[in-house]
Amino acid sequence: MRRILPAFVMLAAALGASSADAVNVRGRADIRTPTNSYPMNAAHVELCTPDTKRCQAFMTGYDGMYYFSVDPGRYVVRINGVVRREVVINNVPSFDIPGLQGNR
Repeated sequence: MRRILPAFVMLAAALGASSADAVNVRGRADIRTPTNSYPMNAAHVELCTPDTKRCQAFMTGYDGMYYFSVDPGRYVVRINGVVRREVVINNVPSFDIPGLQGNR
């Protein structure tokens, strides 16, 4: 019994350790006109590392919103293949990217 308890404690500590907690990220893609702004439906939004080797993709709905769960770090936001903003996501529970103008 004495040997099992230390092994169990070490295993539990190893399983509970993580390098970083995922951050819930959200934002909105908009179409802007001279007089107004509208949510961009069916926009292909990607959140990528700056070297674009790792990307997550999301297709917006009628509300223009997109959602990701990523590790803290530096990213670029692309809408329909065009880089719209660089962001630094800190280790916080949630992060809102300010509205971005999309393209068609």
